[in-house]
Amino acid sequence: MVCGEKLTHNGCQTKEYMENQEPVESAEGPPSRGTKQPPRRSPSKHASQTKLMKQNKDPHDSSELRYQLHNQALDLLEAGNLAQAMAILRHLLRLDPKDPHVDHIKGFLLSESGLQDQAIPLLRRAARLLPTRTVPQVTLGIALMRQGALAEAETTLEKALAIDPGCFFSLTNLAACLLAREKSPERAERLLRKADLLMPNDQCVWTNLGRARSLQGKHAKADEALRHAIDIDPDAGVVALITDFYPHLGNGEPPTPPDDPSLNH
Repeated sequence: MVCGEKLTHNGCQTKEYMENQEPVESAEGPPSRGTKQPPRRSPSKHASQTKLMKQNKDPHDSSELRYQLHNQALDLLEAGNLAQAMAILRHLLRLDPKDPHVDHIKGFLLSESGLQDQAIPLLRRAARLLPTRTVPQVTLGIALMRQGALAEAETTLEKALAIDPGCFFSLTNLAACLLAREKSPERAERLLRKADLLMPNDQCVWTNLGRARSLQGKHAKADEALRHAIDIDPDAGVVALITDFYPHLGNGEPPTPPDDPSLNH
């Protein structure tokens, strides 16, 4: 069980973002049980990712008209108006069929809709034509993970991390990919600790910390991380996965996850 493939977090946070946050306990150890955790701000399903995508495109990348239409499509996506966003994307493609930014947004929407075979060619092109941008690499890596191409996804996410070592998306999704492959749990834990400093008390970060620690045989610390993940939002859907995979929480016994690879996605 891996909690990953997310493009709906608050993105690649910076030192300035961190300095404006209230002090919160890091992934070295959770706050004491019973302490209410501050909710992670998430205005809408795609809001955080669209803000990040806007940062991914500079005004000089295209004409003013195309730039404004690009942002309008992202605003509609942020508001959940997917059909209208797609209509603007089609208009943008008529204006400039070769715009890699449009390929990226369209590929993102297709991937989120479960259409990886259609999404991946668009995302490959966007990542190839935007080699200095982190977000297209991450979006492609996530689509590859969803398709089950974990080795290629890992390589792609490593590229994203090399471009921007402080990108929350790169850190969390590379860690999720490593855990899905049951590879380098020690490194996955380090990546997740760094991500927790950027966005404290993210439920998927703490769920995957539990997984990373259990793969290392740190069962007591794994239980601690997983219980903290549950405490962050007891009503979240991931809680059912946690309790299904780790029924022995609290007694330090090794978890016994079922051999169902579909639950890694």
